[in-house]
Amino acid sequence: MGHHFGRRHPHGYSTAHFEELEEVLEWVAQGHGVAVVPGFCIPKGRGLGVVSWGKPALTNTVHAVQRTQAPVRPAVAELLERLRGGRGAAP
Repeated sequence: MGHHFGRRHPHGYSTAHFEELEEVLEWVAQGHGVAVVPGFCIPKGRGLGVVSWGKPALTNTVHAVQRTQAPVRPAVAELLERLRGGRGAAP
């Protein structure tokens, strides 16, 4: 893969733009290319898998924001606990 700034790429690669993650995964499942998505988003049994390129995992800092006087709802408390524990999405 090279950089071809200012001119058309000689191999004619295309880029698809989607609104929903499900559309991206369906596109890849149909054999139209690859996508970079979080590993926990890949559904089992669809013939899709995670390919590691041997570098440390990327991380994002996530902040929860709410009104200072608002009570913390149980669903929000559970989400925050999962994020703190690094467990990701529910099974």
